[in-house]
Amino acid sequence: MKKNSQNLSSKSFINRANMFFGDLLNATYDCIWLVDKKTKLIVYANYACEKRYSYRQDDFIGMPISSLNILGNESIQREMWHIDEKESEFHTFEAVHLRGIESTIDVEVISKLAIFNGREYYLSRLTDITERIRAQDIVPVEKISNLNYSGCHPRAYIGTTLYRFLLEKFKNCELGLIFIEIDTIRKILNKFGRQYKIFVEEQIEKMIYKFVQKRGYFIHLGEGEFLAILLGYEIEETRQVSDCIKRAIEGTYFEYNKQVFTCSVSVRLENGYLEKDLHPILCN
Repeated sequence: MKKNSQNLSSKSFINRANMFFGDLLNATYDCIWLVDKKTKLIVYANYACEKRYSYRQDDFIGMPISSLNILGNESIQREMWHIDEKESEFHTFEAVHLRGIESTIDVEVISKLAIFNGREYYLSRLTDITERIRAQDIVPVEKISNLNYSGCHPRAYIGTTLYRFLLEKFKNCELGLIFIEIDTIRKILNKFGRQYKIFVEEQIEKMIYKFVQKRGYFIHLGEGEFLAILLGYEIEETRQVSDCIKRAIEGTYFEYNKQVFTCSVSVRLENGYLEKDLHPILCN
């Protein structure tokens, strides 16, 4: 009898604790959600999510995070890989989320791996940084280059955003565009797996950054696709930089988990002025 009484007391304490923490999370200003690592579905969202995203709190349950993150599955997979790599540490990154049907918000995500009842989840705190992003007069090279924009919506989003920025700062400046595509990225993915593909893309980002950081900007457009934007470059100068990038990438032996491989690259060049020549290229 005494043992049953202790069990009931323990269950009562657990229930009260769950209610307490539930109330605490719902009173928190920042959005907090829990995502099942295996299914990529949201299993919990606090009340702040309802106010921020224009969905009812219950509507989040079972919702794929890919339906909110417009940067696409490739970006989601990349950030999850970083969270897994850090294990008990927090991983911080920025994303662009849908708010309702038509509008978007910029968010800072602080996330870590959590285990409940033997199952793995991603526990995340999301802070709306839209106003902070809009208040910035200049888009840092690091912000543009470190974000991964894959799929139609992200590409259109960054194209429009970047175009407005360049038009304000460099309206009458000739620009050189270098579109870079890793021809072997799909082969690497199929043969070695997603972690190898992410590793290669990150190494190539660093290589491109060295050539572009003092000349302009670059964007990770999608799976194995990059765009370098050179300010004040004519076509021959653009071609010289393009050749250097291509030689650097194709001359590198990438090593990860004792596997060594190389990459072949295709490039396409465009030159001109924003309004006259490059608007359809950047914004379509």
